[in-house]
Amino acid sequence: MGWAQRRVTIVNYDVKGFSKSDTLVYRWGIIDGVHKPVTTERSALVQRADTFVLGEPRILIISLKGKQGMMEVLLQPGECVTLRGKLRSQYSKNHHSAVFQGLTVDGASAQEEYHTMITSVMRYRDSLSRVPADYAEISSRYDEAMALGDNSVIAALQRGSYEEQNYLQMVNSRDTEVHAYIHDMVDSYRDSFMGPLLMLRLYGVLDDRFRTMFNSLDGKAKNSYYGRMVRKMVFTHVRNGQIAKPLSVQDTLMQEHTLDFRDKVARYTLVDFWAAYCAPCRKELPALIQTYERYKSKGLNVITISLDPETDEWLHALRGYRFPWQDNYFDTNHVTPRQFGFEYIPFNVIVDYNGLIVAQNLHGIELSDFLDMLLSDE
Repeated sequence: MGWAQRRVTIVNYDVKGFSKSDTLVYRWGIIDGVHKPVTTERSALVQRADTFVLGEPRILIISLKGKQGMMEVLLQPGECVTLRGKLRSQYSKNHHSAVFQGLTVDGASAQEEYHTMITSVMRYRDSLSRVPADYAEISSRYDEAMALGDNSVIAALQRGSYEEQNYLQMVNSRDTEVHAYIHDMVDSYRDSFMGPLLMLRLYGVLDDRFRTMFNSLDGKAKNSYYGRMVRKMVFTHVRNGQIAKPLSVQDTLMQEHTLDFRDKVARYTLVDFWAAYCAPCRKELPALIQTYERYKSKGLNVITISLDPETDEWLHALRGYRFPWQDNYFDTNHVTPRQFGFEYIPFNVIVDYNGLIVAQNLHGIELSDFLDMLLSDE
């Protein structure tokens, strides 16, 4: 994805203020969330230009070894970028910028737009963070507790005086407004790599709560470098991490045997629990067939396990659907709900070739997005 169009990107320096001991340090990532950083060091005085081969837009973080401060530069394949200006001798209040605050970036086509988006969110958040004088002491206690991760102090504030509870309501309201502001910004870039990049930069920590936002992005944004990164973060929680135990089942020839989910042929197996009497299950079956056809060449197998009361209903349904996979079974002892921990169907798990459950109960677009990530060729 993108690497077929790799192009050379050059970063030049027209910068004054480097000392003999200064060493430039490069990292690929996001400020406050560097992802698997690849670090390169260069002498600041000797190395005045660097060449990178990029297939997709990437954030390059530049810093000076042993000194405070860093600078984000949004590079795109094929650009010739120049950093201009003079390093600051004193640190600014913004420790992210520090000595780099006085530099400008020429030739990076998306840099100014990206920087404007980040700055606008910071200013909006600051405008909502002004604390009335009457709440200054409570605000100080809350900020210190958040910095230290002291949940006991926050819990005490939640049970505290009217002023303390009112302050927490103000904080929650502010956070809700900021979230809505960022959400609208991401939505305006739903068809661009900038959408998921802004999610990473502005939220910092992403989890399953952001799956709806991610699913609203267009395919181009989802499949970008930063889109793939977001996908892995928002789907992390579905990884079960348990081994699927062997199960006694009955096959279509009415023979009993033990089903072992370790399959050395398929990279992953989607195990679908259903029943002929279950209308939502039957409604999902056409999509399940499409999922199998789409991903079978990438290493996906499908196993269906029926929870029908009697085998006759199950076999009759099988004849009607003509599943393209061969592994169709009947839960002989009706133990799968207890064994896999579910109460309702349709339900599914995704198991790797070692029998490890890597996901559970994904349907529709969430299932497709997870399989795209799981079975990617990267």
